[in-house]
Amino acid sequence: MRLAGRVSRPGVNGDQPWRFEIVGFGARSYLRREWGPSFCIVQLVDGSFSGSGSQSGERGGSNHDDSGEPVEAPMLRLWSEPGPHARVATMPHVVEELRGTAARPGVGTAVPRTVLWTDTTSAMPEQTTTYEIDSVSPAASPDAALFARARRAIVGGTGLCGDGGA
Repeated sequence: MRLAGRVSRPGVNGDQPWRFEIVGFGARSYLRREWGPSFCIVQLVDGSFSGSGSQSGERGGSNHDDSGEPVEAPMLRLWSEPGPHARVATMPHVVEELRGTAARPGVGTAVPRTVLWTDTTSAMPEQTTTYEIDSVSPAASPDAALFARARRAIVGGTGLCGDGGA
């Protein structure tokens, strides 16, 4: 399944929303990209590999972990847990809330319209990120080339943004 839409968080990107795309297939195949005019964020779970990277202007950074441990990622539970999904899920470092869940034609599962992702390691309310889902489309199988490019970018720390972002 492929989800796309807008994401925002108070105090970030001049309070202007930016774009996101999530592609997922099962519990261990997940790719999230977020991008704005001068930055991008990439998070990948692919088999036992999990990693993330970001780039803002000329600066970039990345990290990865091949331990296979559970990963906290926005909407990952839509693929990793059988539905129906609880409206609120509490994880060690975040609380995820699904709002406006509705069936989407051709997808075969209910998908939320809005997802609130709150960092519980901070007491500041600005740590809630809002994902507004504009489009949902089915995907028949994982895009191996897309996942391989994301993995190389995270490990190498270059080319993270691809066609979106900085």
